[in-house]
Amino acid sequence: MMKPGMIILLGVAVLSFAGCRQAQPAQPASSSQSASSQSATSSQAKPQAPTATIKVSLDQAWQHFLQQFPQAHVTSVELEPAQGRYHYTLEGQDPQNEVKLTLDAENGKVLQHSQESLEADDQEAALSRSGLVTRQRASKIAITQAGGGSAVAWQLDRDDGQVVWEVTVQTTQGNHEVTLDAYSAEILSAENDD
Repeated sequence: MMKPGMIILLGVAVLSFAGCRQAQPAQPASSSQSASSQSATSSQAKPQAPTATIKVSLDQAWQHFLQQFPQAHVTSVELEPAQGRYHYTLEGQDPQNEVKLTLDAENGKVLQHSQESLEADDQEAALSRSGLVTRQRASKIAITQAGGGSAVAWQLDRDDGQVVWEVTVQTTQGNHEVTLDAYSAEILSAENDD
């Protein structure tokens, strides 16, 4: 049995400990704290310009596509910013399906792949990598045509049966869309996309 003095000491110790553990009342956020948390939230919600580099080449992205869909051929390629990073989207067809693969352009990670049944009248010709103007060369040509700026998005596709690079160039005056033949590098059109 405990002595009365020990019980009192034990009670004081427990009360002291409980007093130390009391939660402090929440303080309302100051207007500057509130504004900074709102700006952090809104900056996360808005898509940012890509800061990641494009480390995966078009050839590597093409190989990923063929590994994912061995019987398919590529019919179009896009390289565009999405959620602060660059993504490749390759579309194509195998004998029965339309297929699509999206890759992170910095690390090659597969972000999405899909396939759906191909209609008989939806057959598209394959794009050939042989003799294809590189994305870097297409960018230089487009930037020169736009009078400076930076190439920020690319699409390799067919336009009226002709394989073309469509390059978006961002300048201080706005975006310019430059289309060039994907094999000869001839400029086919250039327009300001204000």
